[in-house]
Amino acid sequence: MPTEPLTINISKGWTPDYTPFAMPEGGLITAENILPYDEFYYPALQPIAYSSDALSGTPCGAKEYLSNDGNYYLFIGTLTKLYRLEVALTLTDITRAAGAYTATANRWDFTRYREWIIATNLIDVPQILKGMTGANFVALGGSPPRAKFCALLKGHLILAHLNDGTLRPQKIIWSAWESIEDFAQSLATRADSRNLDDADGEITGMVVLGSLLVITHRNSITIGWYTTGQYAFSFDSNRVKDMGAIEGTLITYGNFCYFFDERDIYQMTADGVITSIGEGIKRTLLNDLDIGNFHRISAGSDARRGIVYWSYPSVNSDGTPDTIIALNPKAMRFTKIKINHNGIFNLHKNVLDADSMDTIYPDADAIVWDADSSFWLDNSAIVGCINSDSKVAYFGGTAMTWTIETAQFNYKNKIHMVQRVRPKIEQAAQDVSVQVGSRFNEADDPTYSTASIVGSNGYANTRQTGRYSSVKMTGGICDGINSIDVEAVVTGNR
Repeated sequence: MPTEPLTINISKGWTPDYTPFAMPEGGLITAENILPYDEFYYPALQPIAYSSDALSGTPCGAKEYLSNDGNYYLFIGTLTKLYRLEVALTLTDITRAAGAYTATANRWDFTRYREWIIATNLIDVPQILKGMTGANFVALGGSPPRAKFCALLKGHLILAHLNDGTLRPQKIIWSAWESIEDFAQSLATRADSRNLDDADGEITGMVVLGSLLVITHRNSITIGWYTTGQYAFSFDSNRVKDMGAIEGTLITYGNFCYFFDERDIYQMTADGVITSIGEGIKRTLLNDLDIGNFHRISAGSDARRGIVYWSYPSVNSDGTPDTIIALNPKAMRFTKIKINHNGIFNLHKNVLDADSMDTIYPDADAIVWDADSSFWLDNSAIVGCINSDSKVAYFGGTAMTWTIETAQFNYKNKIHMVQRVRPKIEQAAQDVSVQVGSRFNEADDPTYSTASIVGSNGYANTRQTGRYSSVKMTGGICDGINSIDVEAVVTGNR
């Protein structure tokens, strides 16, 4: 019988909430350890240790800033200490001179005012480092309340989710204009505070998005903006209801911010328009979150490649992050990365010279970057993490073993036998194996063929019969995955 060719669309990314047969065209049952670039999928890369030494304690927050001296500095909080990653790639303990912190089951949040760094964790008084390369954090002046979140907008330091001796999870306070250690309420300096009583739930995050101050709660969102009247800020805590954010998920990317709550995943524009983007993944993602360790959730982005990332501990973890969700906002597709780590953040790394390259890539075939890539240059923008050894690391190592499984397809509901599969993979330097999963009825579990290696002609030969079939591929280093061609023959009707 003649073969019937079929090109399988894989453009929609990971859509695990759908049943395999009901997935939208282009959806994937599995998209693990693969990145959803605009033009193709690309293997996720192993982390490479970047700092020469390790952190002490459990990491729970990090933020990088560009100093006026032209260098980037990464600030990291653990449950007991604050650190700075130096240009020499050493970690300096810049904890307050009085001793360790007590941020049990809480995250550190960071913001900057000129060359000063402010850090909050709700348990300890707000901390300030007066100079990017200062020796130690000290207590922020002005006797502000303890706070879980901090941000700077229009010259005012804003603190949110407060404790002034009494926990006030819906309250915010802001400093005098251009005087961030003055919190005395004053019409002259415009320092003030506000209880967001109309909001639903405690404050779970705060970011500046364009000219807006976005304050998320458990079940609502407050929008704030700067005013020219006698009060510095106005707030609308009734604009968004029955929608909020899980702490740690709020991230800005370009003119948008992204976050998820216990219902869905959302995109918000700089003018406050919110869109649900979680169809096909939200149920699987939210069911996988370890709800007892929300303080270990973190987020980062790769603007050059157009990817937003969330890191979290799954229900199968010990509370340590073991899963990363990758989103391409332009193509609106997701993938998943399974790797043990301790949180993610944006990072700019130093130049890599020949000696460094030899250490990282002892096998030239394992190099995943082009020779003229800006990855090798100084201050290259990448996504960083704290690895399982508690060292600062970045995702630039060898390719992880990835898996893609397509949605199920059929030939006009006819019984067919898949004979050949051609994954359209560019420059695969490692073997790509292919299995075909098939079943005859929707009530059946799929049966998978023996794995077949893609040959030099680009095809993997299989013999698998069924009415509904899917293709599962596993591989390593390659330059991109676009689509899959299948050749099959109809063997009967039923």
